[in-house]
Amino acid sequence: MITPAAADPDLQRAMALHRQGQLAQAVGFYRSALVRQPGHLDALQMLGLALNGLGQPEAALQQFELALRVAPGHAGVQFNRGLVLLQLQRTPAALEAFDGVLRADPRHAKAHWMRATALRGLDRLDDALSSLATAATLWPQPEALWVERGAWLYQAGRFAEALEAFEQVLQKQPAQLDALINAGSTLIRLGRPEEAARVLERAVAAHPQAADAHYNLGLALARAGRGTEAIRRYDEALRLAPGLAEAWLNRGVARQQQNDAAAAIADFRQVLALQPGHADAMSNLASALADAGELAEADLLYQQLLQASPTRELTVDALLHTRMRHCDWTDFTLLRERVERAVASGVLVTPARLFPASGDPQLQKACAERYAQAKFPPRREVPAFAAARAGERIRVGYFSSDFHGHATAFLMARLFELHDRGRFEVTAFCLGAPPEDAMRRRLRAAFEHFVDLAGLADQAAVEAARARRLDIAIDLKGLSQGARPQLFAERVAPVQIGYLGYPNTMGSPAFDYLVADATLVPPGHRAHYSERILALPHSYQANDDTRALMPPMGGREDAGLPAGGFVFCSFNNPYKITPEVFDVWMRLLARVPGSVLWQFAGHAGAMRNLHEAARSRGVDPARLVFARPVKPDDHLARHALADLFLDTAPCNAHTTASDALWAGLPLLTLQGETFAGRVAASLLHAVGLPELVTHSLPAYEAKAFELATRPGELQALRERLAVSRGTQPLFDSQRFTRGFERGLRLVHERRLAGLPPDHVDVPAH
Repeated sequence: MITPAAADPDLQRAMALHRQGQLAQAVGFYRSALVRQPGHLDALQMLGLALNGLGQPEAALQQFELALRVAPGHAGVQFNRGLVLLQLQRTPAALEAFDGVLRADPRHAKAHWMRATALRGLDRLDDALSSLATAATLWPQPEALWVERGAWLYQAGRFAEALEAFEQVLQKQPAQLDALINAGSTLIRLGRPEEAARVLERAVAAHPQAADAHYNLGLALARAGRGTEAIRRYDEALRLAPGLAEAWLNRGVARQQQNDAAAAIADFRQVLALQPGHADAMSNLASALADAGELAEADLLYQQLLQASPTRELTVDALLHTRMRHCDWTDFTLLRERVERAVASGVLVTPARLFPASGDPQLQKACAERYAQAKFPPRREVPAFAAARAGERIRVGYFSSDFHGHATAFLMARLFELHDRGRFEVTAFCLGAPPEDAMRRRLRAAFEHFVDLAGLADQAAVEAARARRLDIAIDLKGLSQGARPQLFAERVAPVQIGYLGYPNTMGSPAFDYLVADATLVPPGHRAHYSERILALPHSYQANDDTRALMPPMGGREDAGLPAGGFVFCSFNNPYKITPEVFDVWMRLLARVPGSVLWQFAGHAGAMRNLHEAARSRGVDPARLVFARPVKPDDHLARHALADLFLDTAPCNAHTTASDALWAGLPLLTLQGETFAGRVAASLLHAVGLPELVTHSLPAYEAKAFELATRPGELQALRERLAVSRGTQPLFDSQRFTRGFERGLRLVHERRLAGLPPDHVDVPAH
C-alpha cells in the first residue's frame, strides 16, 4: 500500500524543503521516504526534479524511469522525462517522450511546446512551427509562443515570416517588450533600419528602464547612418546596465566610424575587461589601434585572434594589411596565400585589403561580390524614377567625401569646371564634413549645386539625392574611407557609375558601370568586373592641366638627398610595397653605385622596418631617404630632384603616378592583371611613353638598371615627357572632359531607349 504524502513525515519534510529551494536537504528526505516505500510515485518524481535542479540530469532521468515503471504512460512523469532528455541533448528520445504525453493528454499545451522545441532541434523547423501553433491555440495567453515562433524564424533567416509573428503579438499587446525588440532586430536584418528605429523607439517609450531596448535602438540608428544618435542610446543602455558588453562594443564601432579612435579604443578595452577574449572586441580594437598608428599592438591582437580561430572572417586579411601598412613582411607569402585561399573558399574578406597584395582578378571579383552582398546588399525592388526625356539637360550627381584639398579633387577639379552646362546639370553630393579650404571653395564655384549629405542618415540622404531627379549618379569613393555604398545599394539614380576613387570592381549589381579604358580593362578582362565597362578613349583618369608647377624650394641636400648620385624615388603609400618589389629596389641600389631610394613612409614603424629590410638585403639603410610631409604644391615641385620613379606592383601608383608625370619625372611601371595593377600603364600610354611599361619583374629590373646607367636615354625620355605633357591626351583637360561627357551621353541614351546597361566603348571624337 502506498502511503499518501500527507501521511509520510519524510516526504512532507522533503517537499517543504524543496519549496524553500533547499534541494540537497530535500533529496535526503525523499530517499528516506523511498526506503520505506520504493515505489512511491510522488517521491520518485519529486526526487527526479530535485536532482535535476542540483545539476544531476542523469540521476534525475533514472528516477523518472523508475516512476514510469510504477505508472506507465503517466503524462506528468513523461513530460519531466522529456525535459531532462532535451537537456541531455537526446532529442529523438525527448520527442518520443512528448509524443507519449500527448497520447495521454492531447491538450497538454506545454507538451506541444516542448515537442516543437525537440522537432526544431532535429532540424524539422516546419513541423516544429506546426506544433508550436497547436500549443498557442491551447495557451490562455499565447503571445510568448508567438515571440518564440518569431525567434525561431529569425534564426532560420526567414525574416519576413519572423516579422509577421512579432507583429501578431504587438496587435494584442502593443507594448510587449520582447516582441518590440525582436521586431526591431528583424527590420534591421530586412534592410529597413528607419522602420526598426521607430519600433524600438516605442520599446524605449514603454520601457524606459530596459537597457536592451536602448541598446537595440542604438543598433538601428547606427545602421540607418545616424551615428551620433546611436551613441546617445548606447550611453543610456550603459547607464542602466554597465556590464552590457555588446553596448560597449557597438558604441566603440560608432565612435570609430566618427574617427574618434581614442574613445573607440577605450570602449573596446572595456569589452575585454568584461569578457576577456571577446573576438569581435579584439578585432575592432586591433582595427582602431591600426587607425591610430599603434600597428604593433594591432598586429599582436590579430595574431591572437588567428590562433584562437584560424578561419575567422576579416582577420587574416586584417593582419596582412596591418603588416603591409608598416612594411612588416613577416610571413608575407604565407599570409597572402591564406587570404587568397580564404577568398577561394568563400570566407568574407575585405576587398581593399586583398588587392594591394594579390594580383588575381578572379579572386578580387569573388571577394568583392561576397563583401557587397554581406555589407550593402542591393535593394530588391528598384524604385521608379521619372522617365528621362530627350533634349533635356542630363542631371549628373557626383558623390564624395573628398571635395576639398584631396587627391581626388586635385585630379577632377578641372573636369567639374569644364562640364558643358548646356548639356549637363552637375551637382556635388558631399558625404563628409571636410575643411573649408581653397579647393573646396573652388569646387563650390564649379558645381551648379552643392548638397551636403554628411549629417543625414542613409535613408534621408537617399531621399535628398532622389529629390534632385538625377539621371546619372557617379560614386567617387567606392569602398575607400568615407564611402557610403549603402546609398547606391538603395539606388539614388537610374544609372549608377563607379569612378576614380576605388580601383576595383564593387561586386554589386547596384553599380551599372565602371569607368575604365582599354589598357585598364581590355575586352578580355571584362568578365572580372560585375559592372559594365564604360571605356574612355585614352586614359580613364581626369587631370587638371592648369595645375601650377613651381620649382623646388631648395636643392637635393635640402630634401635630405645626396648632391650627386642617382635618385630612384617611389612616393607610393607604404602598404603598396611588397617584398618582391623591394628586393628589386635593393638589387638596383647595389648595382648602381651612389644611388639612393627616396620614399614616403608616413609612419615611424614603416621607416624602421624598411631600414631593417635594406640591412638584411646587404644595403646600407642610409641609402633609403624618407620624404618629409609637405604641402601639395611643394610635393609636386620636389619631383624635379629625382631621376626615376619606380612604381609598385601589384598595386600601382595612381594619383601619385600622374603627379610624377605632370612634374616631368619619368615613371617605370610593372603592368599586372587587375585594375589597380594597370593604372600606371594607362597613364603612360596616354602620355606617349609606352616603353616605360614592363610586364615582368626581371624586365622591370632590367629597364630600371638600363635607365639608371644610361643618362642619355633617360634624358631623352625627360625631354619627350616635357613635350608630350602638352600634346598627349593625359593632361588635356578639355579633350578628357569631352570624351567623358560622350560616355555619359551614351549610357544615358541607352536608358532613353529602354536598353539595359552594356559595355560602352567611347569613340575618341
